[in-house]
Amino acid sequence: MIKAKYRISINFYLNGDRFSDEFMVLEGLSDKVIIGAKTMLSWRMKLDFEHDEVIYDPKVTKLKIV
Repeated sequence: MIKAKYRISINFYLNGDRFSDEFMVLEGLSDKVIIGAKTMLSWRMKLDFEHDEVIYDPKVTKLKIV
């Protein structure tokens, strides 16, 4: 059984675009970071398995004040 020891809020970058979300800190995983479904839905991300890429609309990273 794997238990989360901590919960942290961090900024992370994909292709120079900044994202922010909350992550659970786990030990013993094969990858350093795993982006979860909540983060992917929040930022409207999609996975392209054929090209091994994360696809998103860069416009969702911009704050618009009207």
